[in-house]
Amino acid sequence: MSTAPKGYPTTQKLDRIIADYANVMPVSKNQNGLAVAASLYVFEVGTDAVDAGSTASNIVAAGIGLVARRGDLIRFTSGAMDGQEVSVVEVATNSVTLSEDLSAAPAALDTFKILRFIHPVATSTGGVAAALSFTRNGSFQAVIEDTVTPANNRPLPVKLTGFAGDVSINAANLNLDVQLTAVGANYDSIRIGNGTNLVGVNASNQMLVSVGGQSGMVQSNPMAYNDYGSSPVTTAAYTQVVASVSQNTSKIQIFDSSGETLILALGGAGFETDLMYIFPGGIEHNVVIPIGQRLSIKAKSGNATSGYFAMNMWAY
Repeated sequence: MSTAPKGYPTTQKLDRIIADYANVMPVSKNQNGLAVAASLYVFEVGTDAVDAGSTASNIVAAGIGLVARRGDLIRFTSGAMDGQEVSVVEVATNSVTLSEDLSAAPAALDTFKILRFIHPVATSTGGVAAALSFTRNGSFQAVIEDTVTPANNRPLPVKLTGFAGDVSINAANLNLDVQLTAVGANYDSIRIGNGTNLVGVNASNQMLVSVGGQSGMVQSNPMAYNDYGSSPVTTAAYTQVVASVSQNTSKIQIFDSSGETLILALGGAGFETDLMYIFPGGIEHNVVIPIGQRLSIKAKSGNATSGYFAMNMWAY
């Protein structure tokens, strides 16, 4: 008849520590072996700090009994014991008893981790199943892929570094050509600009450009026309000539053969704001007329009852 060996958790063989039997566990049909902790694998149960009143054999820490267990490891992370490990043999509500005496009592506020042994998990063929992890903003982070909620993803960071420093991933250093397509349902769209200003396109799909240093103009609204013989314009009321400007306008050209001085106004009916005079014969002028504005005219010097009004509107 054979028995399992007895022993102490450390070579100190302290009076407060008794020799315990090692446990036996089955490993195959007709074989048993000693149960051992796989010291290579531990996980962090929690962290804490030493409270006043601790000794070389007893760590006082409020509430530690809710976290630590017999057999856990205490690993100091600051103070004179930084980096040392010692196992726990007894747990109380606010303290733990150590399996061996430290060289001195740890100081209050010294920090430590509580580590616990864990069995590694392997596949049926013996491969170790392990999760990748990294330190993210100073905290442990497992690599996660969530195909249902992509916002939960925590991919493994990848950084390329060359002799000249970090490599920026772009088409130039990857030697890629960018190709766009303007056909099909999923066509590409690209904006043209200099980093501050963008090239504009009006409602008629005309690009607003500048050629050879001179401002190139495109028509910003359909031409406006009014025959005073059939639609006279009086000094008493405004007459609409454009219901809503379809594009921001920066220049107007007006010809008027009524022989009268007129007023060009902006705004809705009853809320017109005078913009400028239209002199007999017409005028060309730079203006600022935003998209959506209503334009109207009213006679100033006298009622316009003959001749006609014609206007072009331009955007640079």
